Amino acid sequence: MNPGEPKLQLNLGDTQIYQCQIDAIREHAQRLGRPLSILEAGCGTHWPLDLTGVDFTLTGVDLDPVAVELRRTKQRDLDVAICGDLCTVELPPASYDVVCSAFVLEHVPRADLALENMVKWLKPGGLLILHLPERESVPGFYARILPFWTHVWAYRHLYSKPFAGQPGYAPYPTSYHPVIGRKRLYGFLEARGMKILNCNGHAFKSPIKGLLGALHYWGFRLTEMLSFGNLTWKYEDIVYIASKDFPDKRETATMQYEVDDLLRRNMARISVLMPVYNVRDYAAEALASIQSQTFTDFEIVIVDDGSTDGTLQIVEQIASSDPRIKLVQAPRNLGLSLALNLGLLSCHAPFIARMDGDDIALPTRLEKQYRFLEENLDIALVGCATTAIDQFGHPIPGLGISRKPVTQEEIARTMLLASPCSHSWLARREVYDRLSGYREMTFSEDYDFLLRAATAGFKVSNLLEALMQMRIRPGNMTSRLELRKSHYYIVNLYRDRISRGKDSFSVSEFQQAIKPGKVENFTFHLATKCVQKGLRARNRALRFILAGLSAILSPWQARYFLDRLRFKAALRASMHAY
Repeated sequence: MNPGEPKLQLNLGDTQIYQCQIDAIREHAQRLGRPLSILEAGCGTHWPLDLTGVDFTLTGVDLDPVAVELRRTKQRDLDVAICGDLCTVELPPASYDVVCSAFVLEHVPRADLALENMVKWLKPGGLLILHLPERESVPGFYARILPFWTHVWAYRHLYSKPFAGQPGYAPYPTSYHPVIGRKRLYGFLEARGMKILNCNGHAFKSPIKGLLGALHYWGFRLTEMLSFGNLTWKYEDIVYIASKDFPDKRETATMQYEVDDLLRRNMARISVLMPVYNVRDYAAEALASIQSQTFTDFEIVIVDDGSTDGTLQIVEQIASSDPRIKLVQAPRNLGLSLALNLGLLSCHAPFIARMDGDDIALPTRLEKQYRFLEENLDIALVGCATTAIDQFGHPIPGLGISRKPVTQEEIARTMLLASPCSHSWLARREVYDRLSGYREMTFSEDYDFLLRAATAGFKVSNLLEALMQMRIRPGNMTSRLELRKSHYYIVNLYRDRISRGKDSFSVSEFQQAIKPGKVENFTFHLATKCVQKGLRARNRALRFILAGLSAILSPWQARYFLDRLRFKAALRASMHAY
């Protein structure tokens, strides 16, 4: 051991190895006397440290979009969630009081670059906490030399982990870059102004019971003896706790310049979020309508939600010639709510616009919505009027322009009868951050989002001009019984929040509430056929006859018609008032 190296404290148990990290963070918080800014580098699916009583904000970065999405929507313990590579993601230098990374660097081929970034992101005087497998331990030795399939086999058959090796389940392929070896790591950190305060070895404990466990234990002991002291079986991973030295004035000025430069380069004002799923015939037209906007300071985040009809290939081809397009691929068909949340992880602009993959934006849509929000700082989200088109792009005669409420009085009077905005809105990022994105409500996630925004005190409005063409076609979700049922379920949640301060939403409860019975589903299907024929009928009398028949066939359709009439009556009354 070199004179400057701290002594390695060996044989800490499972509880102790985490407690030493918790204690270090608590002491650091006490020294600073203010809330901590913590970065979890490689956040995975859960935060392992219980910091009860410590005031802190937590930022998580991970390469796995599914893991980040789980932290955002299920765990909900991240204040900021970022999907990115630790080697290339851009974060402001000297921004975090604590940077934690547990069992991540052994999987990173260029762990040295990731470590460089962690040191750069850390504030002077801040703590770097690394929990790493020891490269020169017996378990680390076998992890390096054995092929990956042997680890998967061991997890499944020896450790009783049946899903081992599948997406989201350990083990994961490792690289074991030399920099994470204990001796190399000391030198690497010291050269970058870091001082290692202490390091603690996690005692080896075989997860296998019985005779196999004994063989496992003595096999590791034998490997240590045959290595002539180069390997150890006594511990398998180490927690390093290091602090960053304070720089001189010149270095401080350089770091501030880097922060300012990073902020200057984040140019896009609007992130256009567009989920696509099996819209091969419409995706190119939808994208072109955004690419040709008069407002040009935007990025387009496209989430392909497991398309099987060639949509992905069309989007890839378009994205290859437009650097403004970011393509995110879901690992499987997640459904619209989760696909939207996955895309939000790649939206970095202060304004977020929604757009579906089969709709068409008029050229001035973004310009006019952005100008409205800039001129009305009290409004957090703005929609617009829309026109309905069929699968061929032709206007649907029976629908015309769909106007939405504009004033706060109109919205308050009508928002429980129909959605106060179509999904083609532009919103301030603060709304998404406060609400943690969308809840998993297939068919009505946008309506739930708007009512939760209203509950949180955000104001919404609409432009009177029709700036979007919304496509109604076979296969989309505008004529589903589940859509009707979900509307009233969401209204009840809103009323719960108003009366009790919270609602009782759960995915299972939602799915049960919207599940249609066989008879009501059949009658609703017949009623929908009547509505569709009525919308395309040129004869006005025939439209009313078919609408009446539809209401007789399905009480859900009758209730919908009644709400629409009340909605339109409320809008007409407010127009006469002016």
